[in-house]
Amino acid sequence: GVLVDGVETGTPADMAGLKRQDLIRKIEGVKINDAKDLLEALAKRQAGDRVKIEVVRDEMPVEMEATLVTRESLQSKK
Repeated sequence: GVLVDGVETGTPADMAGLKRQDLIRKIEGVKINDAKDLLEALAKRQAGDRVKIEVVRDEMPVEMEATLVTRESLQSKK
């Protein structure tokens, strides 16, 4: 899995409920082993897509859903 190092306020990750120290295990049911897997899973999607995310938080499985946006739209909010 991929350990979340931090979550910026107002991002899709924040709005989905992702928290620092969550371990991302799956995106849309696809197992995530490392950062490369995570980037590949997200690259197959586009802005506006809703994705199911499975994480482990405090040793418990947690499911959430995020709506993807473009990097440009995040930059324009800063």
